[in-house]
Amino acid sequence: MSFPVYFMFSSATNPLATPSCADHLALFQGGQIHEIQPADEDEQEAASATCFAVTVLARWLAVQRADLPLIWVSGQADLYGPGLAMLGLDPARLLMVQASDDSVALACLEAALRAGLSGLVESAAFGRVAGRRLALAARVGRAMGLVLRRRPHGAKKLSSESDSFAVSSRWRIEATPSLMLPGRSPGRPCWRAEILYARGQAGGKNFCLEGAYHGTDALAGHRFAGLADPPADQRRFGIA
Repeated sequence: MSFPVYFMFSSATNPLATPSCADHLALFQGGQIHEIQPADEDEQEAASATCFAVTVLARWLAVQRADLPLIWVSGQADLYGPGLAMLGLDPARLLMVQASDDSVALACLEAALRAGLSGLVESAAFGRVAGRRLALAARVGRAMGLVLRRRPHGAKKLSSESDSFAVSSRWRIEATPSLMLPGRSPGRPCWRAEILYARGQAGGKNFCLEGAYHGTDALAGHRFAGLADPPADQRRFGIA
């Protein structure tokens, strides 16, 4: 199945060109760890990086034959079910784990990967030792692990810079304006992506990705369906 985002343009080529993004997105493979970080540490860029990570997990589920869940480990229980569904990730396939701190969160993902469950951990501090442990667990379980860099609640910046080369790729994500849909309705989520590091490849690649928007039809029959369009005074803005 095709990945639910597509390559729009590259800063190194004609902006009107639309080559395939398969080579870039094929970096996300099982038995590996991949790091995703926001371009800035404000809430908007953090949300953009989170949405991009959700689309990667949605694609991973779509191409897997086994009916296994994904695990999402975080210190904050702030995922929004309808938003996940609209980005293509069925919330019913997600196991949410709330960890007390980064070390516990990383250990949870390590155990899951070793058991063959793919997933994501939100982590502010991510060093070499943690990276190597996760990479080994991913190889043993043949699972894919994502490390989403996120600053601690209430902090102004990440507690440390990433220095782990145990990851197979490192991505920097920031929001970019969407293309307007017919009727001047808001466009699909768009991101400017930079591959900072990719094992065996040159880094520094910049391009834009447009995510698939599955709309409220993605919620049909789901237990979150009643939250898709709440009363105006209870409406929550944001998709993840």
